[in-house]
Amino acid sequence: MTPEQAEVVRQPGACEVCGSENKLSIDHDHVTGQVRGLLCGKCNVALGMVNDDVPTMLSLAEYILRSGFRSLNCPQDPEGDTEKADG
Repeated sequence: MTPEQAEVVRQPGACEVCGSENKLSIDHDHVTGQVRGLLCGKCNVALGMVNDDVPTMLSLAEYILRSGFRSLNCPQDPEGDTEKADG
């Protein structure tokens, strides 16, 4: 990666997953070497802990939603039920 390419990847200035501006790293696919974007240390480690496995990541998200986590940026009905919300 050239310095110019690295600068383009760093342009968002924040983690592309959570928005953090701390300990940013350029993320890449360890199999192909293709650069994917900018991640903070925590998101980069989280991605590595699930070995970039999308079904596992989706299962984790579903688990959190089922467990009652409600501080998502998504619409809720008046009772706070995201199951009924569109989006």
